[in-house]
Amino acid sequence: MIRSSLSRRITGAVLGITSLMVLLAAIATWLDTRQILLSGIDRELTGMAKHLRQRDREMPPENRPPRLGPPQNNENRRLIQIQDAATGQDLLRLGLKPEDSLFADPPTGDPERPTSLNLASGRWIRVMGLELQRPPPFITTRKSDQPVRVRLGFDLSSVHTELRRSAGVLLVVWLLASLFAWIAVRIVLASILRPIRALEDAIGQLGPSDLDARVPDAAGPEELRRIVVRLNDLMDRLAQAFRREQATIANIAHELRTPVTVLRTTLEFRQLAGPAPEEAAVLATCLETVHRMQTQVANLLLLARLEAGKEPLETDLTDVALLLQDALQPWLAKAKGRHQIWQLAIPESLEVQTADGHLLQILNNLLGNAVLHSPTGSTIDVALTTDGDGLRLVVANPCPDPVDPQQLGQAFYRGDHARQASDHNGLGLALCGRLARLLGGTLTLGVADGVFTARLSVPGHPGTAPVPA
Repeated sequence: MIRSSLSRRITGAVLGITSLMVLLAAIATWLDTRQILLSGIDRELTGMAKHLRQRDREMPPENRPPRLGPPQNNENRRLIQIQDAATGQDLLRLGLKPEDSLFADPPTGDPERPTSLNLASGRWIRVMGLELQRPPPFITTRKSDQPVRVRLGFDLSSVHTELRRSAGVLLVVWLLASLFAWIAVRIVLASILRPIRALEDAIGQLGPSDLDARVPDAAGPEELRRIVVRLNDLMDRLAQAFRREQATIANIAHELRTPVTVLRTTLEFRQLAGPAPEEAAVLATCLETVHRMQTQVANLLLLARLEAGKEPLETDLTDVALLLQDALQPWLAKAKGRHQIWQLAIPESLEVQTADGHLLQILNNLLGNAVLHSPTGSTIDVALTTDGDGLRLVVANPCPDPVDPQQLGQAFYRGDHARQASDHNGLGLALCGRLARLLGGTLTLGVADGVFTARLSVPGHPGTAPVPA
């Protein structure tokens, strides 16, 4: 289905309706002009025929109408052809070329009704016929008691010229009307669409981090203002639902934190009591599970604070290269056990004014994601650079399983086989994205040609703090 903008639809509708109406009016005007011109000629032909019929010799001279004399040579618009009714011999031809004949194509229907005819010479004429019981008085070569057939014609060259001129004028009027309609609709659309574009800009400024932002109730059509009211009502309901979701996540995390802490403490005390070897192995497994549960609860609490905008930001001058080396240490043994190879491009020192705790959490999550979700024996590329405005970190690792790029970075998304088979809950990349925004930077995730790439960009100069997003 082809979709078009509101502007194009209105323009097309107005231009189409206007052009069609003007075109129909022009055609009607042209047909009416043609009928008026032909009606005048028909009246003249009818008058000529009337004079020929009213020359009855038995009529008294005082009541006899004036006789119609033969047309003069300069009246080349009038045409007359008279034939003997019995033999078809021409008795009179006036205004006709040798190849023309008014009897060549006799009128259909009533011959005494005027009709149009094209002669052999190409002339367009109006012709009517009649029969007389005796020749007109100006026919002196025939006896007065012999019937004759008469054809009266009128050259329509001037009518044709006038109709062509009228058609040209009406065509110009149609084109000008279409042009003026297009100009008018563009002017009207500018005023109609201005508040719509303002509404579009206002909606574009709404962001996920500002739940209290609303579309301003600007001046505009009443229908558009009702849409703004409905949109703001929807934003209110979405903000309430989002806050309820944040509160639910925070409450669940808070409620879980205490029993998980108690459980870990109990297991640690039991481990210190020197249990049997079989029990010690079970305790170690339980403690590892509890430790992951504590990490997930902490991540949920951090996510809730970030979504609510309540996570504090304290910056300091940080050597990011050294911080990255520290973040790599816990994952080196894990990568070695999976026979994974590191390709590192890290400078000796890179100092940036940033929040080292939050940045370290981002680095841990990105490096852990690369180790845990890459195939055995794969290569992981890590590159840290600076462009003078901050740091740029790129982490790339093979990703053979299909991943939905639209869901990357969404909370609780576990797309590929590694995520689904492990005990991860899909919070790591979501936290990285929100922490990057907190630091005033961006995190871009993508999969292309079987390679997963995370690009972190964090602004900050030595001695300057980034502005939170």
